[in-house]
Amino acid sequence: MRSVHSTPLPNAHVEVGHDGCRHVPSDTYAKEASEATPREAITSPAAYRTDLNLPQLTANAWLRAEHIEALAATGPAAIIIHGTGLGHVPMSDPAGDAPENKDIWKALMRASNRKMPIIVTTQCMEGPVDMNVYAKGREQQDLGLLGHGLTCHPDTVAVKAHFLISNGMELEEHLHTDLCGENPLRL
Repeated sequence: MRSVHSTPLPNAHVEVGHDGCRHVPSDTYAKEASEATPREAITSPAAYRTDLNLPQLTANAWLRAEHIEALAATGPAAIIIHGTGLGHVPMSDPAGDAPENKDIWKALMRASNRKMPIIVTTQCMEGPVDMNVYAKGREQQDLGLLGHGLTCHPDTVAVKAHFLISNGMELEEHLHTDLCGENPLRL
């Protein structure tokens, strides 16, 4: 097993003495913890809305515009799409052999025009979402799709989006913030 985007936690040890046990993190872990984005301490749990509709789709050869339209019709708080590679969604048809991709583009445009947040993450276990590499990614950004620059695990994106929405925080403003080490600025 290998830690993603951080030093493995087992690089710590437990010291046992007459006065009890204490956990001693590695120097690297202690340094990362000290550099984490500070957050206001709270005395009660953060809000967690159980009524949120936060569906996820996987971008692959079987993704269709109807899937996006059906989810958008349910009024989700956001839609999360696990994009391919660097975080791309099939929405162009340069060779003329995938007309369904243009329908996906139209469905994303309609959802975006309704101010529905759409977050694109990657299916990869590590590595950033980079929508600046290819024209398709830049088109996604032009549509208002969020996610460029995220370095957190795909499932973490869903948890983070749920937390932000539950606590009345704007996705566009806070999605890229590293709240607790989940979205490091470096790889």
